[in-house]
Amino acid sequence: MVNSPDPSRSQTSAPQGATLPSIPDVALSTLRDGLVIIAMRRLRREDLAQEAAQETLARVLAALQEGRLTGAAQLGPYAYGVLRHVIIDMQRGEARTQPWAPLMDVTSSATDALEQLVARETSTGVRRALQALSTADRLLLQRCFMQGLRVSEIARRTGEPEGRLRQRKLRALARLRALLGNRTATASTE
Repeated sequence: MVNSPDPSRSQTSAPQGATLPSIPDVALSTLRDGLVIIAMRRLRREDLAQEAAQETLARVLAALQEGRLTGAAQLGPYAYGVLRHVIIDMQRGEARTQPWAPLMDVTSSATDALEQLVARETSTGVRRALQALSTADRLLLQRCFMQGLRVSEIARRTGEPEGRLRQRKLRALARLRALLGNRTATASTE
């Protein structure tokens, strides 16, 4: 950020002589602080919240440079919308590195020791059931539920017919349900 002649205003460097609307340093600082607070609520980690706020500000300033954002009244709502997308992108990226972790983390909401024991046992059973599925079934379920892709998007990416993927998804869920049903039936007879 480069200070303009007026010390109470700041501008970013605009490409090829284009002028940007000036944003007061106080407003930019307040916006950043607000973005960090919102991101902290969603991401629950300060380092990720800071990163999300920084990425959001970079995208907002790029929108200002490109002229997609003209009025100061649009700045807050636009930044909030961008932040939501940045947070979702970060969560999807994290889900790709640990695809089943969010699904398995049921112990954090359990309050007493018995609930935690049951939650861990359930989590272990779900992990085992997922591992018992074929790689193709696991990958399809991961794309649908962990990456949040629609069947139409998966079909476009893989080149498979959408109807076939819908059938595969239903069958994979039925196999998973059967594996989990067998697990609970076995556990109840022990």
